[in-house]
Amino acid sequence: MVEDTPAFQNEDYPRGSIRKLVFHDFLTYNHVECIPGPSMNVIVGPNGTGKSTIICGICLASGGSPKFLGRSDKLGDFIRHGKLEGYVEMFLKDDNEETGLRRFKILLRKPNNATYYINDKRVTHVEHTKAVEAYNIQVGNPCTFLAQDKVKSFAEQDSQLLLRNTEKAGTPELDELHTKLEEKQKEGNEMGGKKGELEAQLKKIRDDIARVRPLATSYLESQRRNQNINTFKAKKAFLIYDSNEKNYREKQQEAKAAHEVVKTFNTRKEAVQLRINDYKNLQKSLNIDRMATSFNTHRGQIMEKIRRLRQAFDADALANARREYHHMKSTCDNWEKQFAEVKALKTQFAQQYEELKANPPDKTELEQKESEWTTMRKELDREDQANESDYKAFLYKKREIENRKASVSQTLLRKVEQLSRWQKNENIVKAWDYYMKNKSQFKHPVYIPYAFIYTEDKYTKYLNNLIGSKDLGIFIFGCIEDERIIQDKFRNISSSVMTPQMAAQRSVGAELDPELEKLGFIDYACNIFTAPEPIKAYFNSVNFFDRTPVGDENTDRNCEAIAHQIKGRIQLFLTNKSRVNIIVSRYESGKVTVNRTPLKPDGSIGAMHTSKTRNIDENTDELDRKLEEVADRRTLLEGKKVEVERLRSTVSHLRQRYQQQSDNIKVAEEKLQKAERQEKRFGTEKPDLEKAKKNLEEIEKTAKQQIPRELANIVEAFGSLKKDANTHGINTIESKRYQALMELTQGEITEIDLQAQESTERYREIKTEEEQIRVSFLDARRDLKDIVGLSTTNPANLSKDEHKKIYEDLQKKFEEYKVPETVEECDNEIQQEEIRAQVGNLRGSKEDVKKLARLEKEETEVVAAVGRSDNVIQNWETDMKTLLDKWLKPLRELVVKISENFTNFFGKIGCSGEVRLAVPETNPLNINEYGIDIFVKFRSYNQLRRLTAQQQSGGERSVSTMLYLMALQELCPVPFRCVDEINQGMDPNNERLVFNMMVQLLSGTSGHLAHTQYFMLTPKLLPGLKFTPKVSVLMIHNSATMERGVHVLAIDQKQYELKVNS
Repeated sequence: MVEDTPAFQNEDYPRGSIRKLVFHDFLTYNHVECIPGPSMNVIVGPNGTGKSTIICGICLASGGSPKFLGRSDKLGDFIRHGKLEGYVEMFLKDDNEETGLRRFKILLRKPNNATYYINDKRVTHVEHTKAVEAYNIQVGNPCTFLAQDKVKSFAEQDSQLLLRNTEKAGTPELDELHTKLEEKQKEGNEMGGKKGELEAQLKKIRDDIARVRPLATSYLESQRRNQNINTFKAKKAFLIYDSNEKNYREKQQEAKAAHEVVKTFNTRKEAVQLRINDYKNLQKSLNIDRMATSFNTHRGQIMEKIRRLRQAFDADALANARREYHHMKSTCDNWEKQFAEVKALKTQFAQQYEELKANPPDKTELEQKESEWTTMRKELDREDQANESDYKAFLYKKREIENRKASVSQTLLRKVEQLSRWQKNENIVKAWDYYMKNKSQFKHPVYIPYAFIYTEDKYTKYLNNLIGSKDLGIFIFGCIEDERIIQDKFRNISSSVMTPQMAAQRSVGAELDPELEKLGFIDYACNIFTAPEPIKAYFNSVNFFDRTPVGDENTDRNCEAIAHQIKGRIQLFLTNKSRVNIIVSRYESGKVTVNRTPLKPDGSIGAMHTSKTRNIDENTDELDRKLEEVADRRTLLEGKKVEVERLRSTVSHLRQRYQQQSDNIKVAEEKLQKAERQEKRFGTEKPDLEKAKKNLEEIEKTAKQQIPRELANIVEAFGSLKKDANTHGINTIESKRYQALMELTQGEITEIDLQAQESTERYREIKTEEEQIRVSFLDARRDLKDIVGLSTTNPANLSKDEHKKIYEDLQKKFEEYKVPETVEECDNEIQQEEIRAQVGNLRGSKEDVKKLARLEKEETEVVAAVGRSDNVIQNWETDMKTLLDKWLKPLRELVVKISENFTNFFGKIGCSGEVRLAVPETNPLNINEYGIDIFVKFRSYNQLRRLTAQQQSGGERSVSTMLYLMALQELCPVPFRCVDEINQGMDPNNERLVFNMMVQLLSGTSGHLAHTQYFMLTPKLLPGLKFTPKVSVLMIHNSATMERGVHVLAIDQKQYELKVNS
């Protein structure tokens, strides 16, 4: 082939244009060098020969991403098949270089590595890219670099992306301003976001305030109510203390006065007693007893002397002595005869004794009857003793129950009276009194929970928060008939019927579930108090006490978690501090709401309910029946006693008979023994006649000598006795006088005792009342101490300054709250405040008050932050508007020029087209809504339509894309542009028009297009196209018939130009 003279000179190439491309083991090429022309380069070759390899090489050698090509994201896939590495080297014109060229090379290695070089010097990807971008080469901009199959992607660009790519292809100032605006807008968005966050935070805070304020207000209101209640309670304690102290002091004075009266009687009694003692002493000084003894002694002596004198004159004594003598003489005469009689009598008695002794009495029947009688008597005594013991025990129990019932009746009456005062319903007392007096009219017992509940002190707070005032005062009947009796006679009586069957069913206590026990619960509410079955059944039925557990501090700490754990089974439970309601929504998929309210510190159930009240309806019928049984047994025992007595008579008769027989033997024996003694005495004691005679003579002699002497002694003794008698008589009379005086004085003491008895009883009664009032006073003082911290209401008795301060503060509160001056009015105010507290639905806490204060502070801070944000945003808007004006003016001018060119180009092919700047509809500061829209019309009867991937055909999109690129090229200079197979899909007419238009524009001598290098790749060309000397045609042939190393055209040595129609 003849070498042609080079068609293009170095100065024909614009700065940054491609002078040479070298491909080595890159895609389809083994080693290829390509030297393009300075203007339009039409690269022609059949499909598969490697046309797009040139575009890919330019992109990667320029530092572009493989994503721009739409082939593969991995760099290693661009190495020729079977090779481990390959490269592309691109020579750019740069007059600043010594050789006039600057070489950019990318070396690819498997699997996905790339090394970049500039003038054979290894550089980083970033350095490589920046160096290429310095020539305003934009391989990532579809407005300047459109790879194969990217026409559709160009049409699919949204307005905003087309604007950015147009700006990049245009003047750098617009792109820089746009970038600054975007950054500024980002700042604004951040500001707006922060402001939005602040506003959302402010809304949330205000929502929280709206939610918390009622709770805090409720808590403060409850605190105010509690303060009111505490103030009223303090005043009530003052009044009760003052009343009790006054009563106590008055009773003390009354007791003192009564004691003085008693002392007066005692003084009078002591004075009278002194007089009695004086009389006693005077009577004692008379020695009446000693004188009586002396007088009696003297009288006795005289009587002895008289007796002896009488003996001296006693003819009987002398006669007796004479008779004794004569008897003795007669005895001596009859002694022999009597001695013989004694012997005969002895023989008789001996015979009788032997006969009786030979037949002794039989004791067998006696012993048998006596044993039978003893056994019966002992058994009877035992039964009688046991029966009498039972009688006494049953009688004692009956009296004890009656006394207890009387005591319980009084206790219950006091409770019912207190309940009546508390609920301000006197019919409660009247109805109860009627029931107590007419129990026989009622079929079943009647109960009032307030009067019959018993619990421990630690459980009172739970019951006060579970049982309402109405339930405490309700009358519980056993049947409807009993209820009607009361309801017909008394109004305003709350009542309910709990039949024995219902009571038996519902009063059964529930055993705590082990799972609940593990969660810290103590027991069910039904098990923490004692009451009759109907009361328990009522609370289990109405208040579900058998399903309401109570817990301690551990339960309180974990109540929220526990509530969610036991939802559906338990609706209410109590801790040591809170009442917790569990509400499961029926409409929000089981949403659980836990309502936690603090327990009331006190209530109606208190000390009166910690002492057990016995059953007032304890029945004595059983005891009466047992007493009747005892009486019946007593009657039976009386019959047994008759039988025992009859047996005793038999035994007595047998015993007498036996005793008589025994006595007969004994008498016979004694007679025998007496006869033997008489026989012996007769044998040894023969009568002494001489002795009897001598005794008679002695008596006669003594009588003659003793009489004169005894008379003299008697006369002397009578003189002494007369003297003693006179003295004794006088003293006796005096003693009786003293005795009469003492008896008279003792009458005075009796009269004084009678007079003092009433005063003493009155004193004792007053002392008893004083002691009762003292206890009430001490209770009132203790309550005063517990409630207000003072032990007295008298400021003069307050020693500590803190106590005086408490007293002064209370007095101020009493005046401030206009506290009433009676206990009843204070109770009424307390009850009203408690009712108001119960009516309130919301239950706040101290934490809600703190939270409200914190939220209000946060609201102030956030409002201030929103204000500051508004100021910052206003400053930002000012800066944004200034920068926007600076950007919009040249941008509008650029778009107008592009539109003019675009319209002109479309007009040349007989169609219509416009390019418009899309601006935000509402907010002009929203940079992200600015864009460029392309509108086209290919048929006269259509309207201009926005270019999209859906509305136009592939050929129409290709024409529109090509003409937009051409319209942009004139206004936005770049060193080179590339389009790959853009003519595919165009109809021949449009393809010819577009191609000729491109050739005409690029072949000119003025404007940017005249100095722009252009690469157009196509597999085919239409016949009859216009070519100019500035058009370079590069034909690619790549097939198996090619000889390796044979050059079709010596393009490595010189440039060739295909000239058509030149």
